[in-house]
Amino acid sequence: MQKYLSTFVLSLKNAKIYKLDFYLSFISIPVELILTFLFWKILSIGNDQSIDAGAIVAYFLFLQVLQLGYSPTMLVTFELWNEINNGTIITWLVRPINYPVYILVQKMAHFFMNTVVALIISILIGAAFGYVISPVHLLYGMIASICGNLLLFELQFLIGCLTFWLKKVIALRDVIFNILFILGGTLLPIDMTPKIIQDIAYFTPIPFVYFTPAKIYAGQFSLEQIIRNIAGQLLWILIFGVVINFVWKIGTSDKITQGA
Repeated sequence: MQKYLSTFVLSLKNAKIYKLDFYLSFISIPVELILTFLFWKILSIGNDQSIDAGAIVAYFLFLQVLQLGYSPTMLVTFELWNEINNGTIITWLVRPINYPVYILVQKMAHFFMNTVVALIISILIGAAFGYVISPVHLLYGMIASICGNLLLFELQFLIGCLTFWLKKVIALRDVIFNILFILGGTLLPIDMTPKIIQDIAYFTPIPFVYFTPAKIYAGQFSLEQIIRNIAGQLLWILIFGVVINFVWKIGTSDKITQGA
């Protein structure tokens, strides 16, 4: 456990190396927020105000927080694909660590740093426009975003594991995540899509990565909905955890012959 804790702390320190890039990445929050507000405000005109521009802006505000927090995790498939194809994965397998856990700890460290900074900026922006974020929703939102990042990591890592057999998995990753972006609430909140799409989406892990945490942060879920959605996240995390453990053991059982 000590080695994973040390990895977590070291990852936080390493994130400070590129301070300029780190801080510049957060400039997008107010810019995108203003553009989003103007877009939905214009769209609501002539629609008998059936579209609540304020609620949608709040949703997209926290969606940006998630995207910034998740950004390091989005690299997992590529990094694992590269390690396996180059044969460097062998150097990790002979070390006294659990490689999937080691990488997860690194990504979680970056996730926490990015998310905390993004949340502070979002809270300040919200306050400037008279929008007060509930501490309760902030707490549940953080829990849901942690679960969302774990689920995203598992999806990315599982796709990366397929490199043991397919070698080229980046195109597959792009297809899967294009579906995630389209149906997962990044382009349009899922509850604004046709009911049949919502019903199909909730039979998959798609809503639990972006949509669920963003809605909870924005205070647009009841307590019952919060508990039900977090339970859904935990269920999918467990399922993918079991699958990854199985696939990883099979993939590494031959000591990696690809690229070695």
